[in-house]
Amino acid sequence: MSELREAFQRQAPPAPPTHGWADRARAKQRRRRAAGGAVALGAVTLLAVPLGIALLGNTGEPVVPAEPAPTFPTITAAELCDPFVPPSETADENIVAIDELPDAPARVWLCPDAPDVSNVVFPDEPLTDPDAVSEAIATFNSYPDIDLAAIMCTEEYRMTYTAVFEYLDGQRLPVRGELHGCRLLYTGPADEVHAREGGEEFLNTLTGLWATQRAESDVSARLGPEACTGPTLVPAEPAAVVGGFVCAVGPSGAAPEEVLEIPPEVATAVASLEFGPSDAMMGERLTRVALVDEAGGNLSYLYDGERLVDERDWLLAAVPEADLKSQLDDLRQQLGG
Repeated sequence: MSELREAFQRQAPPAPPTHGWADRARAKQRRRRAAGGAVALGAVTLLAVPLGIALLGNTGEPVVPAEPAPTFPTITAAELCDPFVPPSETADENIVAIDELPDAPARVWLCPDAPDVSNVVFPDEPLTDPDAVSEAIATFNSYPDIDLAAIMCTEEYRMTYTAVFEYLDGQRLPVRGELHGCRLLYTGPADEVHAREGGEEFLNTLTGLWATQRAESDVSARLGPEACTGPTLVPAEPAAVVGGFVCAVGPSGAAPEEVLEIPPEVATAVASLEFGPSDAMMGERLTRVALVDEAGGNLSYLYDGERLVDERDWLLAAVPEADLKSQLDDLRQQLGG
């Protein structure tokens, strides 16, 4: 038996030593941690390189975040116009003398007379299309200067307006125009007036630019009962009429006390009438018929129970046929007999 045990022991591999195993285990663990740390450091380095490149930019220079582009303040037409038109006490001193309007990014606002002077409804929105604004600036700058001491103008009054050019740098440069007298454009306070030709022509240019901007816009700006205050400066096209209102005609510029909405079919029927020259006198009781489009414009007519007169041109009138006349008369009755 002892011979067999000795033979087995000679063939078996030597037994592992039982001393120093803990030291070797700790050393092996340290080698693994070192290897893992090297891999992690490499990964961090790989991530850091492209991030560093992004922060430095393609030229190796630090990237400075761009400042936000300047924007116009949020403001309503009434708020913007208030300092520049009567009865504001500062209206005259806020009108600065201008040799030329700067050709720079801007928007344009149209401001009316004092409310008790005119019943024309001006646009609530500014002219913002860059090409349209540039055209407005160039048009104003193209009008020649006028020596007021060398001309005489009639005294009749029709309408005045103020176009305010609001620039991105904060400047607001007002231009006054008149549709009566010599039909001039003015800048500057009363003691430093600069006058130019073009008061009526400039307004025609501006309203044409507004009409184009509205035609290209998908935003609905349809007027409500305020459409019955009077004609809008930028009129609606008859084919674009979608509704309307009737009201009794009150003092110029005053909001009507009662307004009734017109059925759409009545509005489109009035819009389709043919208006022509007429010298007939109108009756004493007048009803305003205001037709509206989706863009903020209207067509405003005065109805006396017999004929409709275009409020933009009192020489143009139309006589409604029996059915339409009956519908208009019913609306007049609802307004108070």
